[in-house]
Amino acid sequence: MCPVPSTLPHCPTADAVVVRVSGELDASTTGPLRARLLDEVSRAPSALVVDLGAVTFCSAAGLSLLLATTADAERLGVPWAVVGAQRAVRRPVTAAGLDAVLRLRDDVASALTALAPPNRWDADLLG
Repeated sequence: MCPVPSTLPHCPTADAVVVRVSGELDASTTGPLRARLLDEVSRAPSALVVDLGAVTFCSAAGLSLLLATTADAERLGVPWAVVGAQRAVRRPVTAAGLDAVLRLRDDVASALTALAPPNRWDADLLG
């Protein structure tokens, strides 16, 4: 993982692209991340996970970035999730009343599970 202004690593999987972010997410760092997330969403992956698990501070600019990414993903039909169980992320999301919009996940595994397409066999069992 890298601090926000530097190169942001990503891990493409069979099901999703995971972008891991660390450090402070504020007005001075959201520009590079915004460009990266827009680029990833524009590639139309099967899913996108933004892992904020190592973020130590999230300002209103960070929340704005997440909302803009939500709009981009919805517009392009890309399922996406945010990982951020720690207080530095969860508290500002909750305080701003964005819980229902961002639906934070506790870890990358639970985000990938939530984004997985329905299993064809499950649909067959349900009739």
